[in-house]
Amino acid sequence: MDDNQSSPPPLLLSSSKQSSKLSVSTSSSSSSSSLIPINTLIEQILVSLRQEWISECDQLCQLLQRPHLLALMQVVDCVARQIFDVEIFANLEMILDNTSKSNLKIIENLENYDTAKLETFLDITSAKTMKLKMPTATTTLVYSTPRKKRRPCQKIIQVIKSDEPLGVTVRFDERTGDIILARILVGGAAYRSGLVQVGDHILEVNGIPLRGRSHLDVINILQRESMKTIITLKIVAMNRQPSFDSTANSQALKSYLVKACFDYKPEQDPQIPCPSIGLAFDKGSILNVLNKDDANWWQASKQIELSTGLIPSKRLQERRIVAIRDIKSQLDRERYIHILGGLLPLPFRKNKWCAQKIKKIMYDLSDCIRYDREEISTYEPVARYFPRSDHCRPIVLVGPSGVGCSLLISLLCQQNPNRYREPLAHTTRYKRFQENDSIDYYFVNEDWMEHEIQTGNFVCYSKYRGNYYGLHRDTIKQIVDAGAVCIFKMDAQFLRLVHTAEFKPYIIFIQPPYDLDRLIETRSRNYYDHSDSVSSQYSQRKSKQRFAYEMHLMIYESHKLQILYGHKFDTTLINDDLKETFNLLLDTVRMVEMKPTWIPIAWIQQQNKSLCRI
Repeated sequence: MDDNQSSPPPLLLSSSKQSSKLSVSTSSSSSSSSLIPINTLIEQILVSLRQEWISECDQLCQLLQRPHLLALMQVVDCVARQIFDVEIFANLEMILDNTSKSNLKIIENLENYDTAKLETFLDITSAKTMKLKMPTATTTLVYSTPRKKRRPCQKIIQVIKSDEPLGVTVRFDERTGDIILARILVGGAAYRSGLVQVGDHILEVNGIPLRGRSHLDVINILQRESMKTIITLKIVAMNRQPSFDSTANSQALKSYLVKACFDYKPEQDPQIPCPSIGLAFDKGSILNVLNKDDANWWQASKQIELSTGLIPSKRLQERRIVAIRDIKSQLDRERYIHILGGLLPLPFRKNKWCAQKIKKIMYDLSDCIRYDREEISTYEPVARYFPRSDHCRPIVLVGPSGVGCSLLISLLCQQNPNRYREPLAHTTRYKRFQENDSIDYYFVNEDWMEHEIQTGNFVCYSKYRGNYYGLHRDTIKQIVDAGAVCIFKMDAQFLRLVHTAEFKPYIIFIQPPYDLDRLIETRSRNYYDHSDSVSSQYSQRKSKQRFAYEMHLMIYESHKLQILYGHKFDTTLINDDLKETFNLLLDTVRMVEMKPTWIPIAWIQQQNKSLCRI
């Protein structure tokens, strides 16, 4: 037998408490430092137990004589020492015959070395494919073969599932040609099995080898075989980490809820890794984000559904929005140059050849509309808000001019004046003869109102014909503190002043129908009844053209509001029929009063901080 093919000797257990790489025991050494085989050790324990008169010793003797326990002890020691697939030598002469002459000289002189020198010597020579353990009374030497480089282990696993997809995506390593698991969908069949991890290499699927095939062949094989109920995979486990810890599993399943601020259709996204596992959603949908390991693609599910899919991450979507805005600005610039016909220099330049100047803008959140145009909203973390008896969320109606917000508010307040109230506005104009203070308006002087506007106490304001009109925050608080529902309309550019944790408003967007013919049909009757230019055919034709232009402008303004402020709208109502829209508005308001709703989680955090300060 060659030296390289020699097998390790029998496994020995030490009764010594000293832990060292090598220990020597001779016939004169004490029994506490001697190594004996496991069978001999058990026999000595049995002899000692039989000499005792305690009844529990008989039970212990029966337990130690069971073959399963003996095999278990040997396996545990083998696993601890990482000695696998070896034969146990029971005779010392077989070991000595397989050792080289140099090793025999070392063995003959082992008795002359003390323990400290022998340990130092063996630390130096251990790299030469020999590790001495301990000679016995007859200079028995126990050693193991050199450790080979640990290779990744191959596994054959079987996943049994229903008609659902397997729930994995793969990627190709161009350098080695391996098929590697890129991601595992949370909640899928592969994830529930717990047999695969990200980074594993797939060698075979249901007995079909994958290495050496083209990308299209591999994709077709995986799609065809993954539809079966039983899937057998031959994989190479790479960098496996134990996942049996409950804390690790709990962290992996940790999720949070977000509100989507854009529409997404995976079949129209050319960058998604696998369109079939993409998750489609609309603006305002509540998503449960389950995994964010990938920087570009998150795993999420809808709040009312259990299926998991891929959605673009926040960083990826923000980069897309910025790229679209850059392209749009470039197209607008080219369109502007095309309209000029090349006769004038480029816009925002003194001449054609000078460099474009950078315009610096100082953004002020209180009065700068440009900030709303530059804001990028993708996902907003949300939490459930349960209605309280002492606090009713204010209802804010937003819409383009002429869509009917004021009429809906007046109808709602007329139905139940004690429950639904509209706050009075402040104004600086003079009081008319039939008007009363604190009933029609709060009439104040101009200096006081300008001071309150600069302080930030007005949530919205405007100036019309030299007079200020505005809504003070104290008037909203008075209605809310009284236990009534405060409902009012406001310009969308002031939403950032009322969209705070102080008020927690529920914003409803009143949208006109985008069908221009339908919009003209539903609004034309009221318009012509109050028109003064219908006396002649020319004036009536001119009035129709003006009315059509106003309706077209209403649709354009509505579309613009949805783009800039759509992420702040909680509900959208289409005002196609006034009666139907009013019923929908009434149902929505009652729902806000009685059922839980979604609010930004930042409002709850700000409220908790304020309570801690108190």
